Amino acid sequence: MLAILKNAASPVPTATLAQELKTNPRNIREYRRELEEAGYHISETRGRYGGYSLEKRHTLAVPALSEEEKQALEEAASLVSSSGLVHQEAFSSFLDKIHLASSGQSTPGISYLFSGQSPVDETVRRWISLALEGIAEHRTLKLKYQSRSSREPEGLDVDPYEVISFDGAPYLIGWCRQRHAWRTYRFSALRMESLELTDRTFERSLSFSLDDIIGVSSVFRGAMIRYTIRVTRSAERLFLEQNWGSGLNKERETRQYAEYSFLQDSFGQLCTLLFAFGEDIVLMAPHDKKEAYEARLCTVLQAQTQSDQPDEEGGNGA
Repeated sequence: MLAILKNAASPVPTATLAQELKTNPRNIREYRRELEEAGYHISETRGRYGGYSLEKRHTLAVPALSEEEKQALEEAASLVSSSGLVHQEAFSSFLDKIHLASSGQSTPGISYLFSGQSPVDETVRRWISLALEGIAEHRTLKLKYQSRSSREPEGLDVDPYEVISFDGAPYLIGWCRQRHAWRTYRFSALRMESLELTDRTFERSLSFSLDDIIGVSSVFRGAMIRYTIRVTRSAERLFLEQNWGSGLNKERETRQYAEYSFLQDSFGQLCTLLFAFGEDIVLMAPHDKKEAYEARLCTVLQAQTQSDQPDEEGGNGA
């Protein structure tokens, strides 16, 4: 959406944006909110020829960065993430804006690297640098990687497309030649035994879109499901501070509770949030997910009850 607005000479209607981004027009307002949170100013013109416009005087004018300067930004981000600064997140966001402005979002692979990034060791830093080099030069990577489903690390040939930060950890997104599918690989010494840059080149797919792959609450996008929950009015403020997904909408309210609906692609993430709120939140729909959550809740409660029971061999001896 940002790229479309940057290149537009006049306001872009919501319907046009939705068509270009292949999404529902109702999501455009949410995209606008996310861009404004990132520091961009977007105005809305109403009327027959109205639409959204990017106020270019507010965009960051930064010259293109050299490879050394990009590495310096990465090092600064790593130092800040481990420094414990009071405004650590704000500074990480600032680094993101500098990098995005310098690259115009045209250079793939680095736009999600800095914000919230946890400290990484030198080996992982070298792997990330090799992955970014592979992305820039369209060169295949050779990984030795152990997935959750495999007992031993296996050799994989991966065409790298993006390096992202998810929940503070760096990940590689690429096309696995062995699996013939998009895969995500975490830069971690526990998972990744080695990463090498090969001389084999690949032609980057023009149809690749990170937005089509990345999920709301998971590294890869799952099926988007609309959930409805009921929250007590006393817990509503805390509820609204959490990220429940996209398209959060208040459906109805009474003096005792409010009902909200939203789109979510990670049932596990949703369950974690629901557990945290306890009796203040009730999952209302869809029915099959409600039953699945209640089954999980019963399992957790049973396990907790068993752990709270005293040892049969304990007690006072005669």
